[in-house]
Amino acid sequence: MTDALSASPIAGAKVKALTSSTTTDARGSYTLTLSPGTYSVTASASGYVAQTQTVTVPVGGWAALNFRLEPAPGVITGTVVSNLLGTPISGATVSLSPGGLTTTTNGNGAFTFQAVKAGTYTLTTSAALYKTSTQTVSVAAGQTSNVTVRLRTLLGL
Repeated sequence: MTDALSASPIAGAKVKALTSSTTTDARGSYTLTLSPGTYSVTASASGYVAQTQTVTVPVGGWAALNFRLEPAPGVITGTVVSNLLGTPISGATVSLSPGGLTTTTNGNGAFTFQAVKAGTYTLTTSAALYKTSTQTVSVAAGQTSNVTVRLRTLLGL
């Protein structure tokens, strides 16, 4: 079993068919003993999207089944507040690049970007009467990154 992006082995992943299950070793290898027949086999690992494949085990034989798991998307969530008083800023525009995603804060100054691929992004935030702010945000596979953006007024406060 490997990471679909890096081709690195995934150790400690769970592989399951019916009531039989096992865990991958340090090389991403596993052995699952099944009687002849057709099975749905599911592979899962923390930080990855689970994957299911069908395999047919012949009488007197064996079958190979390789999984390439995709890293699970992450989430960026945050709040935009005024630097001076810390009050939420409703209607601020928050953009994420690369990716070109844009959203607007709600009445509590909150925003969310769902299904973000793991990586490093630039978050740009702007609002009327405030200076535009940029900051770097890192997203780990399957994790939520929380951000607080403090905007200064045009007067610098």
